[in-house]
Amino acid sequence: MDHSTIEAIASKFRTIRGRRVIMDRDLAEFYGVATRLLNSQVSRKLPRFPEDFAFRLTKEEATELLREESAPSPRRTGRDHTPRVFSPIGALVASSVLSTPKAIEISLQLVREIVAAAHDPAFGHDVHSELTDVEWRLAGKSGSPFEIPRIFEQGR
Repeated sequence: MDHSTIEAIASKFRTIRGRRVIMDRDLAEFYGVATRLLNSQVSRKLPRFPEDFAFRLTKEEATELLREESAPSPRRTGRDHTPRVFSPIGALVASSVLSTPKAIEISLQLVREIVAAAHDPAFGHDVHSELTDVEWRLAGKSGSPFEIPRIFEQGR
């Protein structure tokens, strides 16, 4: 993934309920699938998406968000449900439930980059700044990027 792709994704994140999230339609567009397909796959694998990974907007939140964007109402778009939104980690997990080549490529590339950077002593403190460009900007979070590989290592 190049820097412009990361910037394009980052620009789609917004703060809702005090959390950085991306709307289902934006994420579906990024992965090259229909929003309906994304939501269908997520619904089938719902245990992989706890509330801090993905949630549905309330009708009021959806109405306000769509008004801000001057987008058609859910009734006009044919939606049966309010939009689902994803945290940065939820967006990554979403790529693992989609079987499109683009979603698979993105998922594998992100995991490789995170794990490689966290284990490469040559990067030293630069790992944090590299991941800041990707994860911290998207997530709007603080903390250590090294927690992800540690969680996997503890599972061995």
